[in-house]
Amino acid sequence: MLSNVHRARLGLVAAALALSAAGSSAMGQAIVLGHRYNPQNGHTYVVTRQGSITTTNGYVSTLGIPLATINDSTEQAWIECNILPTFNALWIGLNDVATEGTFAWSSGQSAAYTNWGSGQPNNTAANDYAFMTSAGTWSMSTGTNTLTWGLLEYEPAPASVAFGPILNPANGSEYYLLTRGTWQQAQAAAINLGGHLVTIDNAQENEWIRNNFVLPFAIQVYIGITDQTIEGQFRWISGSTVTYTNWRSSEPSNGTGEDYGVMSYTGEWNDVAGTVAVDAVVEVKRCRADFNRDNASNTIDIFDFLNTWFAGCP
Repeated sequence: MLSNVHRARLGLVAAALALSAAGSSAMGQAIVLGHRYNPQNGHTYVVTRQGSITTTNGYVSTLGIPLATINDSTEQAWIECNILPTFNALWIGLNDVATEGTFAWSSGQSAAYTNWGSGQPNNTAANDYAFMTSAGTWSMSTGTNTLTWGLLEYEPAPASVAFGPILNPANGSEYYLLTRGTWQQAQAAAINLGGHLVTIDNAQENEWIRNNFVLPFAIQVYIGITDQTIEGQFRWISGSTVTYTNWRSSEPSNGTGEDYGVMSYTGEWNDVAGTVAVDAVVEVKRCRADFNRDNASNTIDIFDFLNTWFAGCP
């Protein structure tokens, strides 16, 4: 039976989950294409709903992500190939609002590279804001066009802990939810926590992860299965033997560069390239004798246990 203290702690966890989900939902209303990772520069891009430059700057403020700064022809070509085909016009961060005729990026960078279309930039009639046309070239606008989407860009921080640890009583392991990052970034963060991206040994553990991390946040998550070493031979990054899998029908498909496992909201797995920014679950296998969780089992753990017990801590 749960004590009142434990019930209170579970209540705080539930409240935290609800607040996080609500915040994610509000941000999600602004985004129509989310977190597309560019491996060439390590940056991630999102596209916001159609609107004027004023509306788009509102999304910029809400999301905390600036309009895109396009630094060279390589980045321009990547955007044209991976994002532009879905959208006919995209606001970018270039403007001459501060000084007419002097263009700068809203990120603060100077305009070392441009891709103006024929007859552009056209600085007449307060045309102060740049957008990318369906052809990929740039043009100027007054900013009042409400049919233009917003292209935002950020450099993702290394994956960090968003939630946890949570103890799984069935196996004694602790689990963390990481913020979005690439598969490699998530694994690096997992190692820093003393573990690896999660190793799933059976259907019960798979469902536990789904119920505690995937469903509450309405997300998909990286897991530790990979065939990065030998194509087609999936192994756990922790080194554990693969005794259980839950691949979706026709998966793993082993598409180009699809070497990393991800769990969807159904609990099924898919293999992906690993370069998209996705949340991740870390598993840390704790030695039960390591009472103070310093990754070392010694006499200090005995004294810490006795001090806690005599203090009457739950």
